[in-house]
Amino acid sequence: MNEFPSSSLSDSLNSFLQTQASIGMYDPSLLSGNLAIGLSEETCAVCGDQADGFHYGVRSCRGCNAFFRRAITHSMNFVCRRGGNCPVDKGARCACRACRLQKCRQVGMDSRAVQPKREGNGLMAGVKNEISEPSFSAATNEINSTVDMILPEVPPSPPPNASRLVRSVFDFAEQRKRRQAIMCTTLEQVLSPEQNTLRGIASPDDLSSIFRAQIVLCFEWANKQTEFKLLDRADKLRLLRSHIFEYILLDDVFHTVQLGVTDRLVLVNNTFLAPRSFYMGSDAQKFGADVIQSMAGEWVGNIIQHCVVPWFNMKVSEIEMLTVRLYAFYNQAERLMFPESQQIARDALNTAIKEYMSYYVDECGGTREDCSTRLRMLFEILPRIREGVNYLYQTVRNIPNFGLLDHWERHLNEKIFKM
Repeated sequence: MNEFPSSSLSDSLNSFLQTQASIGMYDPSLLSGNLAIGLSEETCAVCGDQADGFHYGVRSCRGCNAFFRRAITHSMNFVCRRGGNCPVDKGARCACRACRLQKCRQVGMDSRAVQPKREGNGLMAGVKNEISEPSFSAATNEINSTVDMILPEVPPSPPPNASRLVRSVFDFAEQRKRRQAIMCTTLEQVLSPEQNTLRGIASPDDLSSIFRAQIVLCFEWANKQTEFKLLDRADKLRLLRSHIFEYILLDDVFHTVQLGVTDRLVLVNNTFLAPRSFYMGSDAQKFGADVIQSMAGEWVGNIIQHCVVPWFNMKVSEIEMLTVRLYAFYNQAERLMFPESQQIARDALNTAIKEYMSYYVDECGGTREDCSTRLRMLFEILPRIREGVNYLYQTVRNIPNFGLLDHWERHLNEKIFKM
């Protein structure tokens, strides 16, 4: 059901960008740190980066200038979940918006000097929000933040001029609600808020339940994309079949990161996997020792060490996770049968990268050089994800009637045929 490319992801990214540049579809200077910029010896009073002038009464860089302007214009309030003493410097200025805004005010930025914008183009344009920074405490059975504290409040629909990447954040919030409803077995569970405690070690039945929900959501997610709708039906099925377990595992990694857990892999139903933590339920025997041992195998530790921990340290955002999801989905043009489909996939990759760069520079106030570095750091987990997918797939194949795989493949075929 799954095949995975053996080439390194960094080589794939570089090769893709070089190819795009050679045919005039991509400007390599977008990811270059050697742009011709008039440099000054002065530094930003907020983060210490290179300043480009006085803004709102203080010498500051373009990034902090843009951040302060957006925060004041949209009346945005942030709450630090780590005591209000986060470092604000060039390397960490995007980590905690509450402390960054506090630092802007401490160094003398004047909110009265901010001219209101007539129309906002950003994610939070025209919306008053109180946004809580995630709580990054040690992993315990009690998760420190509910989903509402982790995710910003968002209006029910994105701004009409929002990019695909920004729209995907709104879709992701809705998708989480759909996922919970699909996995619930009682009306009480459907109506209750998302749980804020870990439920214990995952059973094989948990994997089956998650798969049944996620395969539906993966199809719905893909089918919202313009590029996917343009593909030949056979190539649509190829993409979905090769990506579904990546989709599942990426969601698990990001869910774990959002909950501030770094010593286990928390699945989207709040059960978890951990090395040498074996499921010991009363029904364990029916699944067999091989399945139980594999679910607590070394591959889980590798996912935690090489995916969860790096993303936790990077404080990866929803937009960044969704960029990685898009990249993983479309970075398989060589698998597609038709040249037209291959070009569509490459164009989708190019669009995803450009949209992330625009978001990072315009919304986060970062530089193109920083964006290049962060993109590569984000993509570095994908080879490990694919290794984990191979182990996960071999594990679930041995679970009796796991997710009715043949049934779900027929279901996907039928859904695609009707499109």
